[in-house]
Amino acid sequence: MSKRVYKSLDQRQNEWLSTILRQRSWRQTDEFKKYVYQFTEDVCDRTTIPYLVRKSFVNPIESFNPYRHEGHDIAQRILTHLIENKSLDYERTFSIDTTVYIINRLFRMHQDVVELVWIELTTPHTKNHKMDGLFKVIKTKQSQAVILFEFSYGRRAPESKEDGDEVKLCRNSMRILNNLLQNVPKNIARVYLVQSANGLIKIKYLVRPLPSIYILQTFTVIKIPVSFDDFEQSAKIMVDLMNLQADVLSTIKAMNKVVIRPNYINITSVHNTPEKNKKVEQPSPPKSPCPGESPLELPSLTFKSY
Repeated sequence: MSKRVYKSLDQRQNEWLSTILRQRSWRQTDEFKKYVYQFTEDVCDRTTIPYLVRKSFVNPIESFNPYRHEGHDIAQRILTHLIENKSLDYERTFSIDTTVYIINRLFRMHQDVVELVWIELTTPHTKNHKMDGLFKVIKTKQSQAVILFEFSYGRRAPESKEDGDEVKLCRNSMRILNNLLQNVPKNIARVYLVQSANGLIKIKYLVRPLPSIYILQTFTVIKIPVSFDDFEQSAKIMVDLMNLQADVLSTIKAMNKVVIRPNYINITSVHNTPEKNKKVEQPSPPKSPCPGESPLELPSLTFKSY
């Protein structure tokens, strides 16, 4: 939120808005901290990085706990994957090796409550607009979508493509959020937007604290490493990814627990995307049964009696 908005609100209103926009944080374990913060500028080179990404701080290794050491395992697998895979710049190839792999790995241990589906998908609330990925909550009615994904080419996307996909994400997330608010209070309901464009994974979330007022916040931006020098930043981004997991799971837990009365529902419609005006062609008159003549030009038939 901009400082201008905060200044226009009093203290009580700011506290209320901050509660709605609050991002949950994941509690870092000692093993996770040691793994992530070992990547410094001095060691990020082609000789040391292949060793560091595979180094485990779970000691002894037999004591690995999939719940306690989940963050360490996720960070290690993602960074190892990124160093071993040099994906092409094609949209789907690049996205599968980056966005799809990272998100699948992030929520792999939580498939009992979520479902991840990919490529050319629609929902009952996004009309005919196809998304590149959907993150659904299994226990809700019709598997409610809470994360929308859009792939805007690979590492090189023109500005028009990136902006157009962002508008598409925003419009469809508004439709899904409006539906979500029919069953979930406004202080809990949020929809996440993930866009892959120009080597970046942009993650945002949308809330609607008041009818017809939408607020779009940036959660984090992930830069896909191109060289070994980028791994220091990539390792620190693992903290943001674990915070994202905690925030999404917290939202899902709240969605599955709460039910509100229908008379508290405020429905805001989202208009269709405007289409370009097309010239309406006037229908041509039917062809004459006689070659070269119009039926309007045919002489009237008269009958004479003899």
